[in-house]
Amino acid sequence: TLSATSALKDVKERRVFIESRRLWFHALRYENEGLTCVVEGPVSASAGGSSSLQEDQLKMVTLSLPISDVLPGPGTPVVCQGLSESIHLNGKIGDTRGFNKGKFEVHFEEVGFEPAIIRHENLRILFELT
Repeated sequence: TLSATSALKDVKERRVFIESRRLWFHALRYENEGLTCVVEGPVSASAGGSSSLQEDQLKMVTLSLPISDVLPGPGTPVVCQGLSESIHLNGKIGDTRGFNKGKFEVHFEEVGFEPAIIRHENLRILFELT
């Protein structure tokens, strides 16, 4: 369907929300040993491509931002790291579903793992899946 195709495109493009700008961007890669994330945008606010901003108001820019300012969008593939209480989840791959107060609901690809609530600082966006 059209909505499923649009959602898949958003996941492949690694849509992220930039808190300091209150806009959506595409995450491109990490730099500086993973301390910054390079993003490009802004992009439309919704999966379907509609936005409250007019297209002519959107000036595309590429930025390198602290990872603390880059929040993965729904469905973004992530890997858990640095967990001290749920260490069995370190290195596990999943995707983000919900967000509330700095924490994401992550659904894991590995069978037998229940969804977990993970702090933003314990997630890294996956740019290449093998």
